[in-house]
Amino acid sequence: MLSDANEDLVTCFQEIKNDPFGVMAQLDEMPNTREYYETIRRVDRATLSRQERAAWVIYLNKTGFRGLWRRSASDFVSQIPREIPNH
Repeated sequence: MLSDANEDLVTCFQEIKNDPFGVMAQLDEMPNTREYYETIRRVDRATLSRQERAAWVIYLNKTGFRGLWRRSASDFVSQIPREIPNH
């Protein structure tokens, strides 16, 4: 049984368990650029599939400052990105 107050994290673990290659394929489509980071952090999670949401969580943790991200009361992801090179 998996339980956590963070529904996104639980969804992420469930999707990795159910289809790790599908989640990895989603991540492969997410460029590591500052522009994409700024876009993805503002995405309405309600519009994402469970697999896309899992990739969203991993992407934000990967690109965020020290792997930390927070949601504000308005559900906006507020984190300081680590330096992302422009490709």
